[in-house]
Amino acid sequence: LIDSGADVSLVTSELLHKIFSPTTPPSLLPYLGPALSTVAGGTLDIVGSISLPLSWRQHEFPANFLVCRNATTPILVGTDFLLTYNADLSVRKREMTLCGLKSMACIPLHHKAAGAVRRVVPRRSYLVPG
Repeated sequence: LIDSGADVSLVTSELLHKIFSPTTPPSLLPYLGPALSTVAGGTLDIVGSISLPLSWRQHEFPANFLVCRNATTPILVGTDFLLTYNADLSVRKREMTLCGLKSMACIPLHHKAAGAVRRVVPRRSYLVPG
């Protein structure tokens, strides 16, 4: 999920357990920041942070994610990531352009209804390598 209204990027601990093998669990850094709230007013249960690469075709975008036990979306790309990679979201073209250190990627987008909230999600599934 791409969320330009979210200050930080999140990944659920459940998704990390699927990405990493039980014999090599992910190494989390402690989270020492303030308590984080959801748009609905709930509190996020942050258990640490981790650096993961997001990949699109041959392009790789390393990013920091807060690891959350109770997020409703497995992975959320927030403003921190979007600013780091100078993201250009074009609703008219239905695409997002990211500028990395070595490359630029243009990623097609579509929206998916989720109850009363509209979300923008990538058109294809992306593997987050572990």
